[in-house]
Amino acid sequence: MGAVSTPETRSKVFCECGAEKELHYAKCGEWDCPVCWEAKHEAREAAKREAERLRALRRGVGAKFYDADMRRCDDKIAAVAAVKRWVADPAGIILVHGKCGRGKTYLASAAKKEFNRRDVLSQFICEDEIFLRIKQSFEKNAKKTEYEVYESFAHSYPLIIDDAGVEKTSEFTLSVWERIIGRRYRENYPTMITSNLNIDELAARMGFRITERIRESKMIYEYTGENRRAR
Repeated sequence: MGAVSTPETRSKVFCECGAEKELHYAKCGEWDCPVCWEAKHEAREAAKREAERLRALRRGVGAKFYDADMRRCDDKIAAVAAVKRWVADPAGIILVHGKCGRGKTYLASAAKKEFNRRDVLSQFICEDEIFLRIKQSFEKNAKKTEYEVYESFAHSYPLIIDDAGVEKTSEFTLSVWERIIGRRYRENYPTMITSNLNIDELAARMGFRITERIRESKMIYEYTGENRRAR
């Protein structure tokens, strides 16, 4: 609130800091004194910078997991400790499996956000989105060809595939995994996979050849603990 008006100052307007605004208004059209205008300008710019920082940090992560944070993940769980090591030095294929509600998607989202925080290019995608993009490429007016879709998963930077093994097994799904995981295995591109299925169960969904390549990495971890969704 401005200063209390008196008969001597009734025609004047005061800034919150006590400075007379009318003189400054005549110069630049602002009702704040230079000090307050600068403070408000800096506050607006700081808010813009924070909004941009959050957008960059959350890029590629679902809204439900915007708050995912590696620091909140329990290092005492072997799967968590392993993922933290993999994020720090991404190489090979790491599989995190476990029952529903243990926190696998949260962990995968936290890994993606950690890459974002360090300005490391990475990609997070759910299995169903992979198959959807490929199927869309078969449409007459598709924006991307089938080749282009597959190439979008053939990059050398970390790829995080969430909830693998949901799609019903067919010759088509087996060929998809062969083209995506098979190529990343051959090129030694860092890949993280989460699934409700263990490695033996995944063999029926992804193919024996692919799961044997995952086994070769020796980075297969069960995410243990209570069902977070039942809390």
